Amino acid sequence: MDMDIRFDLNEAQSNILEKYPEWRDLMAAVEFKNTPAADPAGYSGRTVYYNSRDLRQFPRDAQTYLIAQQLMRSRNTYSRLLKMY
Repeated sequence: MDMDIRFDLNEAQSNILEKYPEWRDLMAAVEFKNTPAADPAGYSGRTVYYNSRDLRQFPRDAQTYLIAQQLMRSRNTYSRLLKMY
């Protein structure tokens, strides 16, 4: 594993918003939690779980993809929450 690669959630979020600025509200509504239980990222309810240590094994563009993938999964929940209010 190349230890020079780091995972920076803020960088991943910025990369996502650069491509998908319409996701800003979604990203603000979702909680992000770093946990060793995530393999390397997962989603449950309104929380995106990620394992920053495991994500270091991936290039930065793949890290961004893995976080974006969990956000895409969360869109259904977010859409349902908006309809409730």
